[in-house]
Amino acid sequence: MNLSKRELKTFYQVYKNVSFENMTPVSSNNSLILLPDDSSSLDLANIFMQHKEQSSIVYFISRDELKNFYSDEVQSSMYYYNFKDLNSLQMLNVPFLEKVFSLRYKNIIDLNSQFNRFVHPIIFFAPPWTVKLGFHSDISSNYYNVVLDSKHKTNYYETFELIKKFILI
Repeated sequence: MNLSKRELKTFYQVYKNVSFENMTPVSSNNSLILLPDDSSSLDLANIFMQHKEQSSIVYFISRDELKNFYSDEVQSSMYYYNFKDLNSLQMLNVPFLEKVFSLRYKNIIDLNSQFNRFVHPIIFFAPPWTVKLGFHSDISSNYYNVVLDSKHKTNYYETFELIKKFILI
């Protein structure tokens, strides 16, 4: 994690009471997708919704500033965060995390090509049975079980097809 010692201490104090009560292993292939904070997320979200398996549920996490740009279908599966959902470390606060953890998903797909401080706790606190998939970076091996080569992040359909090789979506 790219935090100073002081920030790390605060991180553990802030998140020490995170509730994992609703986090139980799931047999479904539902996925939680962490979308980037730029316009690339619009195309990626649509590809995931159009090509997912009928039996799978896809949840998205995104900043609320992008809300009006997503299709209605994507918006119905979206959980938005804004500045009110952030704590002193500029990371998602405990109530928002608990809402996310109450969703029933088996996979976390982080489509951010760089470390995203806002959504980092979702990955950090993911239960051990969760498949955590993200792009290669200096710290990716610390957080993901499946690391994708960064060269795939420019072609969205290729990215989706590559992810489908690792998990059923």
